[in-house]
Amino acid sequence: MRQLFVLDANGVIVELNFDISDQPEGSKGPDEGKRYPPMEE
Repeated sequence: MRQLFVLDANGVIVELNFDISDQPEGSKGPDEGKRYPPMEE
């Protein structure tokens, strides 16, 4: 599973989940340069 967390303009964190088994063959996740560190509370 891939997860994407987005912080919207109102300060709400939106979580999006993607089942990687549903992705087309040949697709790949984010490369190392596009990953963000976890948010600190």
